[in-house]
Amino acid sequence: MWGTWIEINPQTARSYGVRQGELVQVTSPYGSCEAPLVLFPGIRPDVIAMPIGQGHRTYGRYAKDRGVNPLSLLAPAFDSESGALAMGSTRVRIQGTGRTGRLVLLEHGNKNGSDELITIDRHKG
Repeated sequence: MWGTWIEINPQTARSYGVRQGELVQVTSPYGSCEAPLVLFPGIRPDVIAMPIGQGHRTYGRYAKDRGVNPLSLLAPAFDSESGALAMGSTRVRIQGTGRTGRLVLLEHGNKNGSDELITIDRHKG
């Protein structure tokens, strides 16, 4: 479970030619990292998301060298109203590596043969 993933809209993934579980490189002017891809239709097509809280270099024998730290990609910019880190202000580029990453999932592929974790059925009624 001690891992990091990148969430992306399935349409965006198709346009980049990347697939579920593929290691994707994310690059900003401040750094670069790789993590496996998770297709998620609930995210805007012009956004990627990465969980914060992994990326341990130490932290005990089980957590050591697990995941990546997406904060290393962010610009040192702060919101003027709250003083909080402006997490949505950094533009990044993504590129598939062609390699498969280690992706721990509790779900299985859906019944229509797609590897997307979540699908939306639209019933006409």
